[in-house]
Amino acid sequence: MHFRVGITIGDVVERHGDLLGDGVNVAARLQTLAGPGGVCVSSWVREAVANKLGAQFTDLGDQTVKNIPAPIRAYLVGGAIAGAAATATAKIEKQDWLGRAVSSWRGMGMLLGVSAVGVASAFLLVSQLSSSKPADGPVKPVTTAPITKTTKTEPPATQTTPPGSLPKTAASDPPPSNTSPSKSSSGKLPAQPSNPPVDPNIKLGMLSEAAEQELRVGDRFKECETCPEMVVMPRNEFVMGSAPGQTGHEPDEGPTRKVTLGTRIAVARYAISVGEYETFVALTGYRPGAGCRIFDAGQWNERNDLSFRNPGFSQGPDHPVVCVNWSDAKAFTDWMTARMNADYRLPTEAEREYFTRGGTSTAFWWGNDIDPRRASYDWSAVLGGSPKAEPKRGTFAVNAFQPNPWGLYQVHGNVSEWVEDCWNDSYKGAPSDGSAWTSGDCKRRILRGGSWGYSPKDLRSAYREGATSTNRNFNFGFRVVRVLRGAK
Repeated sequence: MHFRVGITIGDVVERHGDLLGDGVNVAARLQTLAGPGGVCVSSWVREAVANKLGAQFTDLGDQTVKNIPAPIRAYLVGGAIAGAAATATAKIEKQDWLGRAVSSWRGMGMLLGVSAVGVASAFLLVSQLSSSKPADGPVKPVTTAPITKTTKTEPPATQTTPPGSLPKTAASDPPPSNTSPSKSSSGKLPAQPSNPPVDPNIKLGMLSEAAEQELRVGDRFKECETCPEMVVMPRNEFVMGSAPGQTGHEPDEGPTRKVTLGTRIAVARYAISVGEYETFVALTGYRPGAGCRIFDAGQWNERNDLSFRNPGFSQGPDHPVVCVNWSDAKAFTDWMTARMNADYRLPTEAEREYFTRGGTSTAFWWGNDIDPRRASYDWSAVLGGSPKAEPKRGTFAVNAFQPNPWGLYQVHGNVSEWVEDCWNDSYKGAPSDGSAWTSGDCKRRILRGGSWGYSPKDLRSAYREGATSTNRNFNFGFRVVRVLRGAK
């Protein structure tokens, strides 16, 4: 008798003695790709054991499997061809990487799912947190307004927002609307600089402590094939905020102050993409909940039929994920921390402005002017004498436009990115070492960078906005930071 075996790593939910979730489903589907007597594994298993087993892996490419929304990268063990009879007995050795698979997920754990002859079995490793999250039922979105800055009284959005721009504040959220978003204009990007070639020397694989200490400023690494690409940042001081004389300055951007970064970090080269977030959801079974707030017909509406998979405009897997709230972003960083046994988190507000500037002190990293070749924003709005163009509803791919001097893409525009800090309406009393400010109005969190629907003044390096942390807006996304050990 010959068995087909499928193996993956993922999170599952235990319910009434049954093991459920995408981890079980993926293992069950992978076994159908193996021939009799063959073993088929996902890319996550290959990454975990490639350097520990003397096995040969044959890449089957991305496989679309039943009931799994994102393609799964599959590999045959031993070089066998799918559907061919195998004569060798597969021996799967117990590895110490299983011990590292313990997850910090609330009420869930990492799964090694093995499916043979179409029947999936699983080994569940569970790590409970003190405040657990219910495993069943979606997280219901809370419809609350983005923060109203207390330093000024803001008139209605129709009086302050250029045509086509998205307002950042509202007195109250409107009731949910079932109206479809208005049809957008196509908006072609003016001729933009080509992207730099991919560095063939990028470091791939989990970093040991010694490897972390050897990283130099500007080095790029990916700790797994499906992990974000990270860039090592310098650790210097900078002046945070903007002076009243800067065009577009707002009172909450001051007082300007010197900040000295105390933590050595690497930053995601791009905002987290739809594809990366889909992988997270597929592996963990995390359900961010239905509903997304869109700005349509002059007001913000909660659309329960929209989500990160369908934000109301067309996206590809290489576009930045949107319709995620602060907790959704934190869930991703918690997963990366457990997955890589490393410290992944959201940037602090100071770190976000620091790496946005990339060593510059101007309004944008390229200078004080702006035009549609530079960033994704509301091109019908102007800053000073900036040119206009036809606006585009929605995002661009995460690698569009030019990177800043430190190699980071779209630190201005495309999506507003969540950071760690609580909201405060000035920098009085803020930490000076670049750490997160965790006091103040912590029901609201800060976003940085501006978005595809904002006026150009709201893309400046110093611009800051706050929103209720439960808000999922169709222009809110995030990127991650990896804390590095060592002093270099």
